[in-house]
Amino acid sequence: MEAFKHITLAIRILLSFTLAMFIISCGGGKSADGGTNPPISNVAPTVSALSDLAFDEQASYTVTVTASDSDGSIASYAWTQISGDTLILTNTNTATVNITTPDITDDGNGELQIAITDNDGAITTTTVNFTIATQNNSVSTEIEPNNVKEQANLLTVGETISGSINSNGDVDWFSIYSDGGTYTVNTSVDGEYRESSGMKWVITVYDENSNEIFAFNVDQEHPVPVDIELANGIYYISVNHPFDHSSNNDPYFLTVTESTNNSVSTEIESNNAKEQANLLTVGETMSGSINSNGDVDWFSIYSDGGTYTVNTSVDGKYRESSGIKWVITVYDENSNEIFAFNVDQEKAISVGVELANGTYYISVNHPFDHSSNNDPYSITVTI
Repeated sequence: MEAFKHITLAIRILLSFTLAMFIISCGGGKSADGGTNPPISNVAPTVSALSDLAFDEQASYTVTVTASDSDGSIASYAWTQISGDTLILTNTNTATVNITTPDITDDGNGELQIAITDNDGAITTTTVNFTIATQNNSVSTEIEPNNVKEQANLLTVGETISGSINSNGDVDWFSIYSDGGTYTVNTSVDGEYRESSGMKWVITVYDENSNEIFAFNVDQEHPVPVDIELANGIYYISVNHPFDHSSNNDPYFLTVTESTNNSVSTEIESNNAKEQANLLTVGETMSGSINSNGDVDWFSIYSDGGTYTVNTSVDGKYRESSGIKWVITVYDENSNEIFAFNVDQEKAISVGVELANGTYYISVNHPFDHSSNNDPYSITVTI
């Protein structure tokens, strides 16, 4: 009799288990109200609205979008221009885009778009309108001879100088007075037919003691506006095109304006070793150049601990075929390498680095033959 009770109990347990499995196979995964639980869906990124942008012609700006993802992280950014006068956009795959406005004859307008993608592939896009105002800068013509610093033509802020390199050895010099602050040097040149030579125009800024402050290259396809931090005083700008000018004249335009991007500083040479590093504060943009073989620029930055983003944009597109890219390296205060990455002109890079409290160092290097070229770059560290 006792054995029969055990057999009956075993049969009941088996039947209960079989019934439960049947219910599950028939859609038993239901919520309390009888409905089926829906699959969890990915939430697209949230983007803060951007205010309309007001630009001046031939000027440099930075625009930052703020985005977040409630159920993941932001994987990528993509800035594009939808309409309007053509802007030069760099760092288009980061939250902060660099914008250079063109030389225009009439006021213009247009629209930019930013697409933000999260780590699960959801995309949110938003647009922002912009306007460009003409500045009606006065145009003057260089007066020869101005081949040395002592013969420099006076260039006032906001004035455009029209000049030309018209003989071998011709170097045009200009003087400008700074009240202190950030200035934008805008240069446009002719001579596209010579770019195959690899020799670009060289624009160099000196202080009154003839110390080189900054140097950069420019060609017809890539007019370059460069932001430079200047103290009070007199500065000199030389314009040179190291090419055979025995049968050619090369025209150019040079303008210096007060920059609208006041958070830009200029590297101070010499900073070729860790011990000579320029201080770079969080949120500041540093403008520099690699202008000789062996030149490596160093910067120091203090971390309060957290994830920091290193944004880097560079020039030098004509050399990309060499396969030699720029190298950005982050070190701790004991010179241990924390992180290193490459960047070129077509692929401006934004890299997140986790840093503890302390001082860190960043080196900027372009291992290429710089005997006849200067390569400008900008670097920003944000949190």
